[in-house]
Amino acid sequence: TSRGVSLDGEAESLELLEADAADLLQDQQREVPVARADDLVDSEKSHDREAAARRWAQAVKKARQLREEEDAEQQRREVLVRMQSLLQQQQEVLLLRSPGSEEDEAVGTLRSEDTDEDLILAKVNPEGKYYSLEQLTQSKVWRNLDVTPTAREFFLSDDDFRSLFEIDREAYAKLPKWKQVSLKKKHNLF
Repeated sequence: TSRGVSLDGEAESLELLEADAADLLQDQQREVPVARADDLVDSEKSHDREAAARRWAQAVKKARQLREEEDAEQQRREVLVRMQSLLQQQQEVLLLRSPGSEEDEAVGTLRSEDTDEDLILAKVNPEGKYYSLEQLTQSKVWRNLDVTPTAREFFLSDDDFRSLFEIDREAYAKLPKWKQVSLKKKHNLF
């Protein structure tokens, strides 16, 4: 009988072991689909991250292109402004050089080497009015004064003229036109 009990105990143990093995096998089979589902979820997350990174890279690229286009447009505008300024300066110089223009009549004596200083002042500043350098360099101020725009330097007093240009009016009148323009630009009188 003890042997019969022991066989029954062994059979029960064997059945328990078989049941445990069956349970373990079922658990493993259940884990495989769960692992596959986790892999799919991770794969989808990875795909979503890659898609988001691509969208971000495209947005950055587009923003960079827009910034470059804006910079190029700003540079075009600056070049246009510089060209307009240069054109205006050239027109002013041409007006000074063209015979018969009003400006030529006002400063025409500046081109003649044998002109008298009094004749220059009489044509450009007939009333003998003098203004400070500050007044003649501020466009809002000098435009309200009765000042010839292209000959503002002749509205400075003799002392101011000499200290500013470091030469007298007669020597200035004998300078080549380009040198006069250069001196005027240097002191914001052009």
